[in-house]
This record gives sequence, structure tokens and C-alpha cells, in this order.
Amino acid sequence: MDFADSGRSTLGIEWELAVVDASSGELAGFGPQIVAAIDDPRIVTEYMTNTVELITGVHTCIPEAVAELAELRELLRQATAQRGLAFIGSGSHPTSSWRDATIRDTERFTTMREESKAWADRLAIWGLHTHIGVESRTKVAPVMHVLTATSPVLLAASASSPFWCREDTGFASHRTMLFQQLPHAGTPPAFRSWAEIEEMVDHYIASGIIQSATELRWEIRPTPRFGTIEVRVADGATSLDDLAALTAFTHAIAEATSRALDRGTRMPALCELPLWAHKTNRWRAARYGTGMEVIQHVGSSGTPLARVADELIEWALPAAASLGCVAELERFSGLVRENSADRQRARLAASAGRFEPLLQELIAAARG
Repeated sequence: MDFADSGRSTLGIEWELAVVDASSGELAGFGPQIVAAIDDPRIVTEYMTNTVELITGVHTCIPEAVAELAELRELLRQATAQRGLAFIGSGSHPTSSWRDATIRDTERFTTMREESKAWADRLAIWGLHTHIGVESRTKVAPVMHVLTATSPVLLAASASSPFWCREDTGFASHRTMLFQQLPHAGTPPAFRSWAEIEEMVDHYIASGIIQSATELRWEIRPTPRFGTIEVRVADGATSLDDLAALTAFTHAIAEATSRALDRGTRMPALCELPLWAHKTNRWRAARYGTGMEVIQHVGSSGTPLARVADELIEWALPAAASLGCVAELERFSGLVRENSADRQRARLAASAGRFEPLLQELIAAARG
């Protein structure tokens, strides 16, 4: 399996957004029309007609990538405003029902819907995806391992989908629980080498389970055609500032890992955990968000999320300085203490249970 040449720790971002009615804030299935009107290859449609996705080019630092996203967001703002529409960036829509959503009629999506049946119909969800360049395929497995170990911290900070069809799900990231129902989704296996990744993909294809590696929906997966590792853990970012902070964590952790591999230095304690502990941390992050207790050492009691995050930030800070994202990484420290799910619940409580003010707040945050 070829792995394309890619510059070390280069960066690409994909930001999924939900199209909504500007007045009511409810979902509106006009994504394909909006994309056609803008006619920019960096703004594309997705699985459901209520979704658009902004895709950056390849960058070396977060400020450059965020600047491009701001440009794309302005194109989207103009095109939606002309039609009485707007957009939001949360991982789920607080009020609109998935039953009213329309899935795009393409061969790929029809196959996916047939395979996953009722779960595929419920995927009115949105995420933030980050591609990180890896200069050698020999580094892919160890970098994936560290990103997997630290991903529950990212998930907890990004959680923005507490509500579903006007109900509080009790989860900070309901999106995570929905998406994991698809085949080959969730936490990736614990690979020790690129050869093990190739072997699994070969067996999957030979057995007819998948047609290509692109059908693997792990939250952290190699993307051989780009020479990247794609991190798909995070809920949708409700603002560009939150997006920058979440991406900074991923970017800095990946570069810090690459440096540690080059120097033969130790990785964070989370990386020594077995796979079952990573999966438990992931579930806790989706359930409790900023209030999660992290399994940091087998046999010990949980550690508060903020303390674990601060240790990881300190470890990754030299890498962040070289990447020019120290300020964004510092903002990430704030998100592990109050994420979007926390803010949404607080807004709903302040509005005496009325969702309309929350929807308008999400529109304003995404618009910037």
C-alpha cells in the first residue's frame, strides 16, 4: 500500500457545518444548492443535504489554515444570507429531527445507507477533521498510537452535541455515540507497524469487507493517498476560535510525537495504557466531557481531565512554539474546563428551557 510523500506536520482542515434557516435556526436541506452557487472546489456537499464542508489546502501552520477557513466562511455567509439561510458548527442540532433530513442520492451514500440501515438515517451530525502530514510511513503506527491515547482529551474539549431532538442526551458528545454504530468506526486497532496496517487492509479487501482503505472510518486513520494521518475525533467546532484551539492540540501532539520518536525520548503516560483503557477514556469523554476522570495509569483512580490536559500541553509546548500555535494551544486549555456542550447547557438554562436563543447564539458563533 503506497503512502504518498508529505511534508512533516503539514496541516489540512475539514470543517463540517449545518445549513439552517436564519430565522428559526432549524435545519434546511439546501447544501447542494449553496455549494453550486458558490462554485469553489474547497466548499463541498456531504452525506446529508443539510451539510456543507469547508476544506483547506495544505498549510504549515494553523494561522494560515484558519485564515483560509475564514475566507471560505465569508463565501458561505454571503451565499446563505442571500437565501435567508445561515449555518452552525455544533456536533448535533439541538432541536431539528433527523427524520426530516434528506440523504444525497449518490452511489457511495446509497451503499453506506444500505449497509448501516437505521443508524445511517440518524447521521445528522457534524465533525472537525484534521490531516497531519507524516514524512515516513514507518512513523504512521506510533503517531497513530499517541494520537489515539490522547484523543479522549481532544474529544472532551470539543464536545458540542449534548442535545438531540430537543432533549438533553446526558452525553457531552452524542455525535460520538451515533457515529460509532457504523462499521469500522471508533477507536482504531493498536498497530505496531506499517506492515500490520497493510496486512489488515489487505485481509479486509480480500474478504470483501471493504473495497479500499477509504472505507475505514476509524476516528484516527492513515490516509495513504495524501500521506497523512486523519484525526476525526472532534465534534463540530462551533466557532473558528474553538476550531483553531482544537486543531492546535492535534497539530502539537503529532509534532511532539515525531520529535520524541527522532530522539528516542518517552511518550506521555497515557501512551502506556492498553487498548481497553483508551476505549474507556473515549467513552468517558463522550459521556462526561469536561467533567471526565481520565484513566492515566492502570490500577489507579481517575485523574481530572484538566490536570491531564495541562500535562500534555506542557509536553507539546516546544512543538507548538515551532509550529506557531502557542496561543491557540493555550486556548485549548480553556476548552477542557468549559467546552461548547457546557456553554449550550448554560444558555438553555438561562433561557428557561427555550432553545431559540441557543440556536441564534450558535448561528452568531459560526458566523464570527
